[in-house]
Amino acid sequence: MALMRRPGSRTAGFGANKPVLKNCVECGRIFSPIRGEKICRDCRLKEEELERQVMSYVRDHPGISISEAVRGTGVPEKIVKRMAREGMFVTQGLATNVTYPCTRCGKPITSGTYCTDCLQTLRNETKKAAEAMNIRVRETKKMSTIDRLNAEAKREVDNENRVIERHFSKGMQVEKQNSMKNLLESCELCPRRCKVNRKKSVGFCGASEKICAALAGLHKWEEPCLVGENGAGTIFFSHCNLKCVFCQNFKISRENFGKEISIERLAEIFIEQQNRGAANVELVTPTHYVPQICAAIDIAKKSGLKIPVVYNSNAYENLETLDLLKNRVDIFLPDLKYFSDELAKNYSNAPNYFEIATAAIKKMFELVGESKFNSEDLMIRGVIVRHLILPNARHDSMKIIYWLYKTFGDKIFISLMNQYTPIFRAGDFKKISRRLTKFEYKSVINYAAELGIKNCFVQTQGAVGENFIPNFNLAGI
Repeated sequence: MALMRRPGSRTAGFGANKPVLKNCVECGRIFSPIRGEKICRDCRLKEEELERQVMSYVRDHPGISISEAVRGTGVPEKIVKRMAREGMFVTQGLATNVTYPCTRCGKPITSGTYCTDCLQTLRNETKKAAEAMNIRVRETKKMSTIDRLNAEAKREVDNENRVIERHFSKGMQVEKQNSMKNLLESCELCPRRCKVNRKKSVGFCGASEKICAALAGLHKWEEPCLVGENGAGTIFFSHCNLKCVFCQNFKISRENFGKEISIERLAEIFIEQQNRGAANVELVTPTHYVPQICAAIDIAKKSGLKIPVVYNSNAYENLETLDLLKNRVDIFLPDLKYFSDELAKNYSNAPNYFEIATAAIKKMFELVGESKFNSEDLMIRGVIVRHLILPNARHDSMKIIYWLYKTFGDKIFISLMNQYTPIFRAGDFKKISRRLTKFEYKSVINYAAELGIKNCFVQTQGAVGENFIPNFNLAGI
């Protein structure tokens, strides 16, 4: 089993910024990174030698292209592209024809992420948005407090209705309603099928028709293929359709902390994450906002969103809801929490969890297919199934791993997490009132290896504790 080590994950906790053991992504050898390197010292020395070969060749052949440099030196294209992107040729005054496409428009550039025209366009759009906001602020200040609140409430409701109606005239294929707008008037987005009108009330998850989010930013402790140089562009949504007694994000999932935002604002956040250099836009606990998220994705793509969209959920999903994500979500990142229905009921109030979640994961695989990676070894399409191993439940974990491997083989990736922390109401349940032991985690990893699993992420020690819970402070929202 090729174990790809990661120092932490997002779903139930966060990784530690501490030295850990990793497998070199080039040779597979285990090494101890000093500053988060992905390759070992020997491979880095080899890569530096390849860089010197490229630089020497470019000096002798000024004006060549990337493909010509690759053919002339035999150095892998991803190394030459990285050198160009980091500006190594430009800083040395070499080879202005060594180009790669602008992330936004595809125009050849020699360094950075965007071409000059796209940079100027982005600056202009930012300036216009700021000016529009200033005008709105000045107008608002002239109104009385009551008039202002009434006007803002009416404007937001009108905007939400217009956006949903504009982007979803077809919607989910249900018997009575074809409008995405009406999905919230009798909500059946998740297996709870509460059928509440979320414009007037809330169901099991606690979410109204308004999007509510608590944090948006770059997160570097996801699986390596989702992180890249700057991190995954995580967006944490408030509320949840599960009631996990050990939820580390209980502040937003159970206490419902967060800020209401419009669909247009969510689309802006997607673009802002891309502009920060995020490897992707990662939607965390998004199920109950799927109609609004789909609308925001459509808006953002028209505004230049190019990076993959990751759907990070608990897998307690309806298949009809997942169908809405076709051609909108590129990577699915579901949890598969329990095999035992008793555990699912006791710890998450989720009857028939395994039956529902496994059907959902099959649907996710149907929508995006086998894993695909770009030249930087970042996933651009595929499925990664996460499983958090619980105390006194390692045999349940083994049954989950067996099902995943027998169902998908190595067509998906599996991520085995050891970061369980007894928090929130976990202390009320004796069997999960302690942390996971090394023996429990190692036994599950060994079982996966014995099955012959190749595509598997494992965690090293140091990712456990309340200090790894994110600070939900509305940053980026």
